[in-house]
Amino acid sequence: MAKSQMPAADTSSEGDSDEYILDQWHRKFSYVSSEEYEPPSKKRKHGHVMKLHNDVEETNTNCSNVSQKTFRVNTDGFLPIDYFQLFLDDEFFDNVVKLTNLYAAQYFLEQGEKQDGCPEWIPTNLSEMRKFWGLTLNVGITRKPSIKCYWSAKHPPTNPIFLSTIGLNRFLQLQKFLHYNDNTLALPPDHPQFDDLFKVRPVLDHLLKRFQEVYIPGQNLVVDRSLLSYKGCLIFKEYFTKKEKFCKLHRLCESSTGYTYRFRVCTKKVSALSSSTLSSDFGISEQIVDDLVHPLYNQGYHLYMNHIYCSLPLFRLLHTKGTLACGTIHPSKKGFPRELMKQMKGETILQRCEELLAVRYKGSKDLILLTTIHDESTLAFTMTEEQNVTKPKCLSDYNYYMAGVERSGQMLEPFIAYHKGMVWYKRLVVYLVELAMLNAYVVYHQTTAENRFSFLKFQESVIKSLLNNEQLNVTETEPKVEERLVGRHFPEMMPSNRKAHPARKCQVCSRHGRQRNTRYYCPDCPLKPALCLLTCFRTYHTKETF
Repeated sequence: MAKSQMPAADTSSEGDSDEYILDQWHRKFSYVSSEEYEPPSKKRKHGHVMKLHNDVEETNTNCSNVSQKTFRVNTDGFLPIDYFQLFLDDEFFDNVVKLTNLYAAQYFLEQGEKQDGCPEWIPTNLSEMRKFWGLTLNVGITRKPSIKCYWSAKHPPTNPIFLSTIGLNRFLQLQKFLHYNDNTLALPPDHPQFDDLFKVRPVLDHLLKRFQEVYIPGQNLVVDRSLLSYKGCLIFKEYFTKKEKFCKLHRLCESSTGYTYRFRVCTKKVSALSSSTLSSDFGISEQIVDDLVHPLYNQGYHLYMNHIYCSLPLFRLLHTKGTLACGTIHPSKKGFPRELMKQMKGETILQRCEELLAVRYKGSKDLILLTTIHDESTLAFTMTEEQNVTKPKCLSDYNYYMAGVERSGQMLEPFIAYHKGMVWYKRLVVYLVELAMLNAYVVYHQTTAENRFSFLKFQESVIKSLLNNEQLNVTETEPKVEERLVGRHFPEMMPSNRKAHPARKCQVCSRHGRQRNTRYYCPDCPLKPALCLLTCFRTYHTKETF
């Protein structure tokens, strides 16, 4: 192993300039060869050699006042739905109901007689909105090719929960008019203060506030990004290949649990980072990190990140704010020492400049790290009985803490309820609701000692509560469907709205694969199904399985 140590720089005003940082990296230094370095004892399977510098020891002492992970709410006797409502309660859904009804009224007022076959809007309510989101979350659990397949008998296994809760046409109508802000308050696109995320701004502000109110994370945090695939027109989407387009979401997460404490949607606008106080000399990545971490400054947190966010000025800034950091860095970054560029496989080169420690390790991959958390300690790993491998401790910690938040992403990815044709802001809100579900599960998992659900079972319990049903996977006919077999039922013609002769698909014919419209329906059934006279009407009200 080769090392170099730089003398501490004086505290003159020039210490803040980039030229001064470069000079500190490239002054004279002495290497310590591998023969002079004392490796860990081979008798120990895992070992480390501690050589702590005074400045690092002093910094860690000052930053030892970090609070442990705590909960700001009393969760005694909570059910899964109660954990979910810590983030998305009835007040949130009630606001969505008001804005959805408002947008539908504005839409029909503007369209007038040109409705393009859209049925007349019936104002929604809190109960229906909860059911709508229950079905939307259930879409992420039971995957099918399209939304219409969930209401079709041609695509087994059929889940009667969809048929018995909300009709397909009503579900699609709610999805079309679903809104989260008042369009009349939007600024014109050419306005200097125009908000690209205006349509979802209330949702972003609500969840950002709730995520911070419920839970205080532990010491080790990770700055990571999530990519939401989207192929439609979006001004702030990013292209990673010629075919892949993404909307980027930056997250500040707790490493051990994956709990998302803060987040920001990337819009390529510095003005959107209202909480960042950095000057324009810092890049957008540095300002994103500052915006995410600033509520936790001077509390002794440790921050891990990848090369997208790392830079020398950022690490020095975080150090002055009482927050230590570690992450991979690209060697082309301004001010990075060029002496770390040449090495042999299995060799570790270290170089220190005040609080900054640069580490380059060449194993199966060439890795370069920058840290203010660690010293020059190493760990010995026994690969075989005759071979020991020595790696920097900062590399081991980086891999460990970054893997924690990656596992949370793997938990969330299979349950995102995306489907083709969804507008970008509705797609983003679905992801944020799933993110709130994961945070609720983290709080549930941390506060429940015995008989804990898996993430799948936790979601199913929340969906059951949203739908107000006893069971999610229904194998028998629902009570609402059984009402069609009892009582007195009389057919009536569909009331006319803006169509002279309104008609809908017969439910019995559709179940058997026949496309037939009828003007008659049963007003006495809860689902108010459209039914052909005589045969289909009799079959629907007399046979349990039609």
